Amino acid sequence: MDDGFFDIVELVSKYMTGELTGAERESLDNWLSLSEDNRKWFHEVTEKEFIYRKRQELKSIDVKGGWKALSRKRAKENRRRLGIRALKYACVFILLVVSSMYFLMQRVDREEIIPVESAEILPGTSRAILYMANGSIIDLANHDRDSLRELDGTIIGLDGESITYPKIRNYHPIHD
Repeated sequence: MDDGFFDIVELVSKYMTGELTGAERESLDNWLSLSEDNRKWFHEVTEKEFIYRKRQELKSIDVKGGWKALSRKRAKENRRRLGIRALKYACVFILLVVSSMYFLMQRVDREEIIPVESAEILPGTSRAILYMANGSIIDLANHDRDSLRELDGTIIGLDGESITYPKIRNYHPIHD
């Protein structure tokens, strides 16, 4: 809409309240003389029935409709707030679970060092103990065999002075 229309509306408003000056009255009359549509619109807007209907529309308030709209809006906001709050708690819970799992996995990955009881060997005595992988303990001073076979097939050689065993290979050769 152009500014001229708003000027005319202002002039009509002043006409209806009785605040129209002489120059403004002349501008309104000039606008009315321009076309029949202008005169029809002016008479529609200024007739008492139109004014009465507009006042009634302004006075009548749809309380139920307004309350429903307000209730819907508040319910929507409450659902949104509840969703954000639930999301915050879920994030905290997930963070706690992930950090707990991380620290527990770190603890599991560490090799546990099993303390070995040390026995004091006095000079002049021969006392040697061999701890096997299966947990058995062999006292080498009282052992009468010259070799032992482990569960995995490793042969440990024993003589009076030393213990011999093959190196463990950490690789497996690939055959074509």
